[in-house]
Amino acid sequence: MKLSHLATHDEISAQRRDHDPEYAAEVDRLALASAVSAIVVDFRAKHRLTQSELGRLLGWKQPHVARLERGDHVPALETLQRLARHGIVTIVVNEKGTTASPASKRTINRRVQSRRARLKRPLRAGGKRAVASSGAR
Repeated sequence: MKLSHLATHDEISAQRRDHDPEYAAEVDRLALASAVSAIVVDFRAKHRLTQSELGRLLGWKQPHVARLERGDHVPALETLQRLARHGIVTIVVNEKGTTASPASKRTINRRVQSRRARLKRPLRAGGKRAVASSGAR
């Protein structure tokens, strides 16, 4: 069988949605989680951040970022707010539902940019990142 004759994921999913109401309900329930997941993965890739680095930027541990990227749990309101505050995602809630889209490049706030720069400092011996000295002790 040729690859061109195979159905795409979207085609298979659409067929299944038409014939399986439980599947359709689950896909609808996880639509926001899936959208946020794709946006976070894309943001992390564009900024060349590991899950741990993104977690530190957002004040989370790496497993929280991994769970968010899996897209199998609907993110809590606090999670969505934090992603929006840091300029990663734009959330719109209206009578039609809740949607997520990537934040525009202009909305990435300076705090994220400066934290990202700190994360990119070279590692010292022992695996610790060098910290800028303020001169005062």
